[in-house]
Amino acid sequence: MKKLVVLSLVVAFVLVVGAPFSFGADEVFKIRFGHVAPPPHPQNKAALFFKDYVEKKSNGRIQVSVHPLGQLGGEIGQAEAVGLGTQEMASITSETLANFVPQMGLFSLPFFYQNFEELERVWSGEVGFQIMQEFTKHGMYCLAWSSNGFRDWANSKHLIHSPEDMKGMKLRCTEAPVYIDAYKALGVDPITMPWPEVFSATQQRVIDGLDLPVIALEMIKFYETTKYLTVSNGWPNSGIMTIVNKGLFDRLPDDLKRVVQEGAYQSAKLNLSYTLEGTFHGIDKWKEKGGEVHVLTEEELGAFREKMVPVHDKWRKTIGPELYDRALEIIKETRAQP
Repeated sequence: MKKLVVLSLVVAFVLVVGAPFSFGADEVFKIRFGHVAPPPHPQNKAALFFKDYVEKKSNGRIQVSVHPLGQLGGEIGQAEAVGLGTQEMASITSETLANFVPQMGLFSLPFFYQNFEELERVWSGEVGFQIMQEFTKHGMYCLAWSSNGFRDWANSKHLIHSPEDMKGMKLRCTEAPVYIDAYKALGVDPITMPWPEVFSATQQRVIDGLDLPVIALEMIKFYETTKYLTVSNGWPNSGIMTIVNKGLFDRLPDDLKRVVQEGAYQSAKLNLSYTLEGTFHGIDKWKEKGGEVHVLTEEELGAFREKMVPVHDKWRKTIGPELYDRALEIIKETRAQP
C-alpha cells in the first residue's frame, strides 16, 4: 500500500471579523455541534475534543453539545441549518458542501490526488483559502479542514482490479454530483439512499456494495456483507470541514473567537491523526475477519485516471479553470520534489 504521509500541519482557514456587538464576560454561548459519523469514528472523537477544549478554555462561557450519527439531520440539512443559524456548528463532508460551494468539488475529484501530501499542499495554501472565503456567501465560516482519507470499495461480487470490473455494479453513492459523475464514467450504477438503510441493503443484495474509507467500513462491520475490499489510493473521501454560523461567530467576543478557532484547528489535526492510524488497522482487521483485500497497483491506477479525464474536464469548469489549474500546478510541483 502506498505510504501514507502523516501531515505535520492542518491549516485552519480563519476569517477574522470584528464583532459588531459587545457582550458581558458572564454571557454563556451554547453551541450544538452536529455530524453524521458514528460515535467511535475519528470525526466524533474530534468533535468531543472540540467540546472539551472550548469549554475549558472559555471557562464555561461556551457550552457545546455534540450530536453524532445524524441526530440533527442529514448533512445537507445540517449545512443549511448552520447557514440559517438554526444550528450553530457542524463538521460536514466536502462533497456535500459542494452543493453550496461548487468549488469544494476540488477536494473530492477521484484520482486527482495521489496521496495526502498533495492534498495538504493544495488545501493549506492560497487555493484552499480562496475557496473557504466562498462560505461567507452562505451564512457560514469554514474554520478548519481535515480529511477522512481515501474511499475504498467494498462489494459482494469480486475484487476490483480495473474499471471493467466495476461495470454494471450497483454501488451506494452519497448525494454528491462529483461522485455520481465519476461512477457513471466507470460504468457503475450509482444508488443514492439514506445511510441507515445501507447495511441492510448490502445484506439483502439490493446493492452490490459501497465506497467508504476502510476505517469506517471495518468499524461498521461491512466485512459481514461485502467480503471484497479494494483499496483505491485515489478516490478521495471527504474533506471534513468545520463550519460555524456566521452570525454566531460574528457576535462572539474576540477572546472567544480565538478559542473557537484554535479548538477547530486542534480538533481537525486530531481527526486526521486518528484517520491515518485507523486505516492500517482497518485493513488488518478486514483480513482477520475473513475478507479479501486488493490494493490497486500503480499500473491499475492508470486505467482509472484515464476514465476520469472527462469528469475532471467537466469539473474544471464548475470549480473554475484558474483554481483548478493552480491546484494542478501545486500537485505537479509536489511530485517533482525529491
